[in-house]
Amino acid sequence: PIHINKAMSMNLEMVGKKFELMSLYGGWGFEGQKSKIKLDHNIIVIDSKTGNSSHRHNPFFMLKAKDATYNTGNVYSFNLLYSGNHYEMVERSSFDKVRIQHGINPYCFKYEVRQNEIFESPFAILTFSSNGINGASQNMHGFVSEHILNKAHKNTCAPILINNWEATYMKFKESTLHAIINNAKDLNLEMFVLDDGWFGRRTDDTKGLGDYDVNMKKLHRGLKGISEYTNKKGLKFGLWLEPGRTSKQSNAIKEHPDYYLNEMLLDFANEKAREFILNKTFDVIKKYNVSWIKFDFNVTLGEDVLGTSFDSYATGLKLYVKEIRKAYPNIYITCCGAGGFMCDISSLEWSDSFWPTDNQGPIQGLRIYKDFIKRLPSYSFEKWDVRTFINSIPDVFNGGRKINVSVNTNNGMWTNLVGLDDAFTFNFLNGGVMGFSTDIASFPQEYKDKFKDLISAYKKEREFYLDFFYENYLRVWIKMCYFAVEF
Repeated sequence: PIHINKAMSMNLEMVGKKFELMSLYGGWGFEGQKSKIKLDHNIIVIDSKTGNSSHRHNPFFMLKAKDATYNTGNVYSFNLLYSGNHYEMVERSSFDKVRIQHGINPYCFKYEVRQNEIFESPFAILTFSSNGINGASQNMHGFVSEHILNKAHKNTCAPILINNWEATYMKFKESTLHAIINNAKDLNLEMFVLDDGWFGRRTDDTKGLGDYDVNMKKLHRGLKGISEYTNKKGLKFGLWLEPGRTSKQSNAIKEHPDYYLNEMLLDFANEKAREFILNKTFDVIKKYNVSWIKFDFNVTLGEDVLGTSFDSYATGLKLYVKEIRKAYPNIYITCCGAGGFMCDISSLEWSDSFWPTDNQGPIQGLRIYKDFIKRLPSYSFEKWDVRTFINSIPDVFNGGRKINVSVNTNNGMWTNLVGLDDAFTFNFLNGGVMGFSTDIASFPQEYKDKFKDLISAYKKEREFYLDFFYENYLRVWIKMCYFAVEF
């Protein structure tokens, strides 16, 4: 057999002196932060060792000429069609040659190729534009649209959804969900997605994962009852799933301890484990007429738990989700992972959109999205309106009359609130997959009427956003920043 310990997908050399390397770094709640480094006589490495593409460091980067702007100058843009540990190295030698290596991270990478077996490294992607950052971004967007996105949903607009998470978390009952669904219908929304908490003993984040039997205490008529109720109201039904993780006390881990790693993660490299969770997933989709799946992956490997390589895990996960895509090509799939650590170009081979960040506040969110869109098109990102109302606030400009004030979360949690003009919030939502996660049943009627009008206006224009490129988004972001008022 042949033993592979390092396999780069790209090894490129070119002549150049005055380059600047632009990449994205971050973490939970502050994904997609831009970093710029002057390419001097040095070696710069970007990588991930978490088992996924990671929001800490992304496999995307740009090399721009020193004098390049958003619309002029030479820019090279790089990406990797891979969701596991990645490695990017950029070096400027003493002879002023620039060398780029791009591929699977050699950290904990071991691959044995036996006779008649094939090992295939992931595709590295390179594009060049003499029209600046915007030109390179548009090239990358075009590549994703033509060669990566699910053909069943190409050039189609995603349904406008309502998700119950920020309204109820895991504490809900049928009547609460019915109220949200009823109001969603009145507001002309198109999809209801039931989030975490519908199965097993799932009352908090320590229980119930891995067991997909319906919690009948919360849903007296079962998941089928909620699905049918949603469909009767004219909405499609979606569901949250986290197939890659289990709770310590779950029946799944008691029955199949060999399917799990560190008592937490499903071993996607194990064919039997993959078949086990695949059958569970197929069963849920078929039984409950699921039209949208929000796949969540909240835990990273963190160490070489397989004893062989992270690559086996990433490859197994991809096989699992591709089987779902093959069996259900028309189902809409969102890829989510503790915010944005699954937000890479390879995930779009099986998903239709990303959940790029839990920080859905319009101000902070725009700062994240404006740099994300350098590498991926806006219609691959979900953006939600997450708001609540503070009642009976005295209006100091109107004689102290008590009013209801609408506030948005501004940091992915409810510890920082911001009051925004509704038009600002809707402009934020427009450039991507529009969603809501809020208790719309509690909205004052005046806000329900306003939201209904804004949603109707968006529906008339949403096809425009299929071609909403980086330069357009940047200009809107700059313009909108003048209208935000925090209190």
